[in-house]
Amino acid sequence: MNTFTLCLAAVVLFVAVAAPLPQNEPASAQAILEKAMRAAGGAANLSRFVAFHWKGEAVVHAGDRVIPITGEWYVQPPDRAWVRTEDQLSGTKSSRLMVIDRGRGWMQMNGKTQTMEQEFLDHELEQFYLYYLMRLAPLRDKAFHVSLLHQIGKENLETVIVGATKSELSSFHLNPLGLHISHAGHQDVELFFDRLTGLLVKAITRRTDPTSGKEVRQELLLTNYTLEKGVRWPRKLTIFWDNRPYFELKITEFAPLKKLDDKLFEKSGQLSANSNQLSAVSSQLRAKSRER
Repeated sequence: MNTFTLCLAAVVLFVAVAAPLPQNEPASAQAILEKAMRAAGGAANLSRFVAFHWKGEAVVHAGDRVIPITGEWYVQPPDRAWVRTEDQLSGTKSSRLMVIDRGRGWMQMNGKTQTMEQEFLDHELEQFYLYYLMRLAPLRDKAFHVSLLHQIGKENLETVIVGATKSELSSFHLNPLGLHISHAGHQDVELFFDRLTGLLVKAITRRTDPTSGKEVRQELLLTNYTLEKGVRWPRKLTIFWDNRPYFELKITEFAPLKKLDDKLFEKSGQLSANSNQLSAVSSQLRAKSRER
């Protein structure tokens, strides 16, 4: 490559990263947030539907193991969730139920229930906190400090499409708009929005691995948006830890809810419910969701 070509490449990179936003694009954190909320369904819908139900297929990367699972999620972020998953390794079917209810958590594995250890509970609460941010409407609260990312690192421009298939690349535009999110009691998060559509496409934060205690850089990629009851939500969520695959979720059924029914947690709260009892409650809630 000759000197002229090198200089030209440098100029193109500088213009792509450092050029000011066109006049019709958001130039402030508030403007970016408002555009993102409109793209996700509007402030009214995002404020009305504070909970979600979905079914899906996922892949968990645990060290050298790749574990495919199927599951059902009821989530009212940041601190209520009912998640049932099943996997089948070496021909043996295994089921797991995880319930988080306002700072308490417990697990039921193959019919045996136990209280979640604090480090695992803290980890799950931080992960469900990301769903809270994905609703966008909570970011209007004064408890959040939302600021514009004036300098978006080169690694963010490149890795915004890591893990995306060719058909999904239309969801991304290199050089996204970024916001820095701070809230007491939570890790800071950087949110990245598609420059053209306004949709949230990526979130970067730090996580502590509850198994090893090691801190990692977490990237969450969001693609394949669907529109249900006026709310747009990604059907594919991919998580990387230090650039390595950690969790992949493909949502097959999705519905926004006004809230989670407390019946979902009543029996679980006594740490004595069995999976069949909770499945019955889940079926009732699915029926109610279809009626809405």
